[in-house]
Amino acid sequence: MVDLLSFRSQQLGNSNHLGIRPKLRETATIDPVWDVGQYRATSEQRGLPLTFVLETRVKTPSVSGARGLAESVGTEVGASPLEQVGSTSLDVVADGVESQAVQAMES
Repeated sequence: MVDLLSFRSQQLGNSNHLGIRPKLRETATIDPVWDVGQYRATSEQRGLPLTFVLETRVKTPSVSGARGLAESVGTEVGASPLEQVGSTSLDVVADGVESQAVQAMES
């Protein structure tokens, strides 16, 4: 079972999420904003590591916290190949194919 917590970004007018699988001790941030403290605090309160970082829409580094968060926890960013990722280093996921992070969160 996955618990999905939503965080509303007032400045950006959108939502971002933290998926939690307590039994497997896994979490996935989804579209994290620049200030990643809320995800860290929530996962620390639950005694869980930040495991996966996913981007459903690639944003500029001044908005997205995905790359910095992924680097700080030792993982990669999973993103859709439909996004314009340019030369950035992202774990691109083909249309219709789930990344290991998504598969892990669903199993």
